[in-house]
Amino acid sequence: MCWWKPVLVLFVVALASVAQADSTTPEPKTYEDPEEHAEPTEDGDEYPGSESAPHDDAHIYEEGDVVAPENAHEGIDAEEDQEVEVDDSAVEEEDPTPKALEEAPLVPELDQEKVKVLHAKIDADNDGKISKAEIIAFDKATRMHIAASTLDADFDGLNLDGDGLSVGELHIGQQTADDLEGMSEEEVKASKMEQISLRAKFNIADRDGDGSIAKDEFMHFVHPDFNPEVLELTVASLVKIRDTDGDGLLTIQEFYGASGNQGIRGTQGGDHENDHEDYTWHLEEFKKHDLDGDGKLDPAEVEAYETPTLLHHSDIANIIKHADKDGDSLLSHEELNGHLDKLSTDARDGLEALIIHAEL
Repeated sequence: MCWWKPVLVLFVVALASVAQADSTTPEPKTYEDPEEHAEPTEDGDEYPGSESAPHDDAHIYEEGDVVAPENAHEGIDAEEDQEVEVDDSAVEEEDPTPKALEEAPLVPELDQEKVKVLHAKIDADNDGKISKAEIIAFDKATRMHIAASTLDADFDGLNLDGDGLSVGELHIGQQTADDLEGMSEEEVKASKMEQISLRAKFNIADRDGDGSIAKDEFMHFVHPDFNPEVLELTVASLVKIRDTDGDGLLTIQEFYGASGNQGIRGTQGGDHENDHEDYTWHLEEFKKHDLDGDGKLDPAEVEAYETPTLLHHSDIANIIKHADKDGDSLLSHEELNGHLDKLSTDARDGLEALIIHAEL
């Protein structure tokens, strides 16, 4: 065999391989984001290709691919990926309460000048100081003025025939069986006794005995505290009606009657959402009038309850007790004004009511 024949065979085989390679279309190379499959590097960088590692610019693209200029995507990516980050610690929720109201005291202060003028009005003997008796008398006179301002309208609204108010127009003694239906035996008894009391009060208010109440007599019927005789009758009747154990005194349950029993006995158990508030109110009112603290009201304490006041007698006593600096049981206007910021809510409201109705 000649030496050149093997060389010729190898040359032919090589040509065939080249021809086959040219006729085969290579699969396009794909671009993979190195961040999707990257592993942490040894030097502590999080991922190659991230901001902590240099970008690999040696990606291979197929011919015909449109390649964006370097860094041309950065502006777009920044727009698409940018989110508004809110620092909760730096942003405070806007408070709808005006700052002026926020800084204002919960209870507005009493005007000391008006308190000084009120003090002078109460000071009946003009000695520069006021006593408990003077405060009580001024309170009563103020309440009479308030009552008189609405008395005519109230009377005319009831006096439909224009000849005075009869027992019928005042709905006294007109209870029917239907009115008493559904009441307990105790409630029926109390209701009937109350009607008897109203009739007795009517008879006292009817001073000329003509069987009707005139306008000048109406005040004594609707405001028994302005007439000692009517007030005494009202208190005696109330104690008699509600004193279930016959000791002449009223417990808290007896004092508030049948409706009060529900309000007092049921409140701490609480069937109604307002039960606790009702109980607290009843208890505070009872304690305020239970001056000796024995848990019962005697006729004198009931009379104090039936005598409405703008400034309660117990509040007057407390003000004098704590504001009287020289111990004479009297108050100068300096002593009264010096104690304003220490008043209880009830006492403060009472003084404010006196100021308002005294038109100061």
